Amino acid sequence: MRSGQVEPFIIVSPRTSLLPGVDTGCANIPGKVNADSWLSVDVPRMVMDNFRAQAAPDGWAVAGYSAGGHCAAKLAVAHPDRFRAAVSLSGYNDPVAVSQSLAAKSPALRAANNPYVLLKKSRVPPRVALYLSGQPKDGYEAAMAVERAAKAPTAVNAVFIPSSAGGHTMALWKPQVVPAFRWLSEVMGPRQQTRTAPGLVLSHRRPPVPGPRSSPVEPHREKPQHKGRDGRERAGEGGQGVVVDAQDGHRGADDRRDRVQVAVPAQQ
Repeated sequence: MRSGQVEPFIIVSPRTSLLPGVDTGCANIPGKVNADSWLSVDVPRMVMDNFRAQAAPDGWAVAGYSAGGHCAAKLAVAHPDRFRAAVSLSGYNDPVAVSQSLAAKSPALRAANNPYVLLKKSRVPPRVALYLSGQPKDGYEAAMAVERAAKAPTAVNAVFIPSSAGGHTMALWKPQVVPAFRWLSEVMGPRQQTRTAPGLVLSHRRPPVPGPRSSPVEPHREKPQHKGRDGRERAGEGGQGVVVDAQDGHRGADDRRDRVQVAVPAQQ
């Protein structure tokens, strides 16, 4: 960010474990949960009401790793009127990849929450940019399938990560954060007629596969730069972002908390 390669962000972490012990698949499930609407409508509305964030869709992107990567790609493809870009690290397309996911309980739900199927069936290709990275048998094949299905103006950047880079853990994803944010800055930054690179970052994980463990990533907090006339905390002047983290009490199998982070631009 100091070198100008990454634009300033506002990052917010809303709750994703909306039902105790249940993977919602970031989907709207009639009679049970509206996880899609929570993440794509309610959370952005709260951010817009409290921070100087850019309007959708040009001012918003969504990203995440593992199950969060699946959610990111699906939300962007399903709602090009709400998000302009998505980043998926080691994600998947078919919700059945997580057997306990509510989105995997019927063929109709699986199709409605599969970014590959959504692109294949779309009469008008969505104007979104997708950054999809993965290893062989862990995200890369899904990324290539989406790339083959995409038609302009949908843009897909499929990134191959060699198996030697590590397994399905934070040790693999953490080094990809800076390249992903640099990519977001390029596709949504000043050269694309926006002042900053915003986004909704999902860190909701599926159960880990065996592999080396890494230390939990502690949430990062920054103090807002000033308050508006109404007393609300606002993003700082000069494009400085505000970082807000909110975690739920659910812990995964490796004792790391599921998180969702929302990043939106600081208006200047």
